[in-house]
Amino acid sequence: MPGKKRTKILQNKLDPAVWIPRKEAARILYISLPTVLRLAGPSFRIAWTRDPSGRKLCFVNAADVERVRLERLGPKMDELERLVLSQLASGKTPNEIVCAHRHVTLEDIQRIRDLSVHMCGGFIVNPPEATEVRKYLDESVVDGISLAQHVRAIVERMDKLARARDAEVPGVFVVHRRGAEELRRLLGENVVDEKSLLERVRALVERAGTPVAPVPTVSTDPPTERPSGVVPAADASKAEEEPPSSKHSS
Repeated sequence: MPGKKRTKILQNKLDPAVWIPRKEAARILYISLPTVLRLAGPSFRIAWTRDPSGRKLCFVNAADVERVRLERLGPKMDELERLVLSQLASGKTPNEIVCAHRHVTLEDIQRIRDLSVHMCGGFIVNPPEATEVRKYLDESVVDGISLAQHVRAIVERMDKLARARDAEVPGVFVVHRRGAEELRRLLGENVVDEKSLLERVRALVERAGTPVAPVPTVSTDPPTERPSGVVPAADASKAEEEPPSSKHSS
């Protein structure tokens, strides 16, 4: 019983969340066990304890080990990426990030930023191209949303101009996006130009059958009276075609 009680006290003497074994600290810092002891001091705290058998055990403060690791080796790749992305998301500029954090360079920030944007489906507009875009569009183009708004306005204006120009050409009509989508829904997805549209319409007409014969029109105008002694042109030509024998017989 006394041994078990002593073991429990020894295990609870040092918090494992605060202190790590000397061997683990040497592995993290890529140094030897004696070097860990030589680093002992106010900025690298070391504590001793004993195991149940009475052997002395050395523990090092975990926060001091992490600080020394960052100073000697710098952050790991995943740690650096998380740091840069979180700082950029909070609105910090690259210069502020470099000044506030050691082992972070402008090249790291550019690499991580560009890689993140490309993997999210976006793209980067560098300063020379951004200046040219503002020259042609507007000085208020400062991000992707404003760029999309200006480009959308230009596309809509060009569409309106194209409609007005096509409306002036006699015998021509333009099928715009909504009409084209409706035609493809009714006729098929292969309707992509005027030839395919004409073929589909011709096929539908032929499938519907022969066209209905036109209905004869009946004149509703009142008959006109002929003056006496005037023979219609049709009767006159008929009289000229009759043989003379018919006249003598009469």
